[in-house]
Amino acid sequence: MTEDEESPIQVPSEIYDIYKNQMKERPDYQNLQLYLFASANLYGVCSYNQLHKLYTHHTGSAHSLSSIHDYVITFAKKRQKLNANEDYFYHQILKVEDLVPLINSDIESYYFPTQDDINAYSTQLFGQEANELYDEIKECLLTKTKIEETLTGMLIGYEDALEEDAIDILFDYEEILDHLPYCLKMGKDLKHFIQKLDQLSIRFNEDDARDKANSLYLQALENTRKWPLKGALGSELKG
Repeated sequence: MTEDEESPIQVPSEIYDIYKNQMKERPDYQNLQLYLFASANLYGVCSYNQLHKLYTHHTGSAHSLSSIHDYVITFAKKRQKLNANEDYFYHQILKVEDLVPLINSDIESYYFPTQDDINAYSTQLFGQEANELYDEIKECLLTKTKIEETLTGMLIGYEDALEEDAIDILFDYEEILDHLPYCLKMGKDLKHFIQKLDQLSIRFNEDDARDKANSLYLQALENTRKWPLKGALGSELKG
């Protein structure tokens, strides 16, 4: 159609006004997902009220708490990228026994993130510094350790396990790599992490590699926004 041609469909102004109002009231769901994932990564367990506060504060949205609540419930069921109930939504790596302690945390208020925080935590569990340390720990685990095979007692590293298709060893490496972010976000001390290494019969090739991994873990722990602290750093709550 050219500019001077008339549309073959004429929409009554009353219907068009209703349509415009509905569009205004409809949340920008793609943008809301950023806040949804950022909240799960920052807090572990988050109330719908807190998500609503974040979303309305940063976007100026007038969308209701109930519309956001209903969207999250539906999203969790369809996409299965996080878990949700009527009162809270929570990160998938959390264990059921973690929920009540996190919900009943002594910390009174959630850390309130900046827009930069929202952007960063919408795609990752850690801030930049903690993320770099986390990557170093993973690299150390995959290149500086071996796992004792149960039947033979042989020590097999990650690269050799890949080449030999040693499924049991690869499963153990997968388990420790899945457990690492959980430990950091839950604020588990170094002793807890070492116990997990021992449980999986993971051995460092050299003492220096073990000491480096321990040091990296402690640094990452210090720089991680933790779930029991409702997204705060330990240093932010001191004093």
